[in-house]
Amino acid sequence: MSTLSDQTNNNGSTIASNTVLHDNDLTDQAKNHFGYYSDILRTFESHPQSVLCNKYLTDADRNFFLSDLHTLYTNCKHVLNYTAEHNEFRDYNLPSIGPLMICGVVRAEKRTVYRQVAHHAQFPVEEDQHILRQAGYLPLFACISPDEDSNTESWIRNEMNKDYIYDYHEIFLRMLNSVDMPKSHWLLKSPFHILYLDKIVRQYPNALLIMIHRRLDEVLPSSDEFETAMRNWLLENPQGKQGRHMYSSDEFGLSREDIQTRYADYINLFLSSTSSNNQPSSISVMVLQLYLDWLSEPCRAVAILLLENNIEHQVHELSVIKGETHSDAYKQINPVGKVPALVDDGFNLSESHTIMRYLCVSRNFPDHYYPNDIKQRARVDSWLDWHHTNLRQGAIRLIKANIYGPIKNLSQVTIDESRKEGDNILKSSLSFMEETLSKNNYIAGGDQFSIADIALACEVAMLPVFGGSSEGYPNVQAWLKRLSTEIKTWDQANAKLNQYLASKKK
Repeated sequence: MSTLSDQTNNNGSTIASNTVLHDNDLTDQAKNHFGYYSDILRTFESHPQSVLCNKYLTDADRNFFLSDLHTLYTNCKHVLNYTAEHNEFRDYNLPSIGPLMICGVVRAEKRTVYRQVAHHAQFPVEEDQHILRQAGYLPLFACISPDEDSNTESWIRNEMNKDYIYDYHEIFLRMLNSVDMPKSHWLLKSPFHILYLDKIVRQYPNALLIMIHRRLDEVLPSSDEFETAMRNWLLENPQGKQGRHMYSSDEFGLSREDIQTRYADYINLFLSSTSSNNQPSSISVMVLQLYLDWLSEPCRAVAILLLENNIEHQVHELSVIKGETHSDAYKQINPVGKVPALVDDGFNLSESHTIMRYLCVSRNFPDHYYPNDIKQRARVDSWLDWHHTNLRQGAIRLIKANIYGPIKNLSQVTIDESRKEGDNILKSSLSFMEETLSKNNYIAGGDQFSIADIALACEVAMLPVFGGSSEGYPNVQAWLKRLSTEIKTWDQANAKLNQYLASKKK
């Protein structure tokens, strides 16, 4: 028996999967008749790790592939049990002609061949690939293998070229033949038959093979044209171009309890962890934990990103000015004692820009936040790095002079020097932003705002709190006003800041 549980993918998220592949429900009669059953089980066991460890698959993708494996292997066992119990039909002769097996890569224009040679009373074409898959022949899983050194062809030949696949194939075909024999021959088509011609002619001495091929001078230009067209389409239609659709269970009249009840079997199979008594527990969804101070610019930037994308999270509010971030309890979350900090299923992360990048990639946010295009992403990264070494530094010096100076009884000389440095850095930084925004609507270019816009906008909006201002920089002010409208949760994230500013005006 093989049990997969608590496997971890490359992104660090845990997939609690109770996919169990076993032969417990295979009868002794079937095991005695079909000694290759253990080879089939071993083949199926080789696939789930590729699914669980592939960093490009979402949890839904993993569940889909694991469910497919479970269904295929279950059907295989049903066939073996049935054929072992009905031993008589294994003695039925297959049609004297064939089977007729069409090999080679299938192309749409070749379907005429299949229709012309098919000779079954009910089905115009017998899709042979479905039989092979039940024996564990799954070339698609080569494409999701985490081994970057592997390739599809070598993986299929080295790992999948097993005689038992066609042993099972014949048993399945005889089962079909006993209940629905064709008029003259079976037509079996699969592009992968071409890899096993020696085994096929040994298994079916009367087999007739049709090899379909195309001229390379036709195929290669056609493939290149298709790839070029797809690349152009992807460039013209980036993720998030039409906006982002967000749905909630409430819209469909479902509560958390309804989901657990209706999909209990699915949850127990794929989304539950196994307790000590091997009984599956109820679904456990880890909610993001965000530690912040609403008066902190970096904290609000992270909060906006989560709110804009409707990501469920729990907020733990701390006060920086009261020293709450230096408590022993909080330093277990972030030893540096700063906010924001994020906890994602036991994974602790600090630094606002790093958190924002992590969220964009791990939650697959729309492309405009943190573009997949390497050059566009580099522009966003460049502005995020610039923020911490320029605009942010000016703000920090004004905070030191105008906020912490009086509280910590700093000398007037220290306060004046810090204020002067802050003013100079802010002047230089805002001038640079002003020039950039005279050419672009958004700080890193593009047609929509990015996480760089969010981070810098939160900083600029905070300037009045500690004696700074964006007055005299019309492009910066227009940009900030535009973002405050386009970011739907701007007012929600800045509510406490606005309250603070309003109180200062009284």
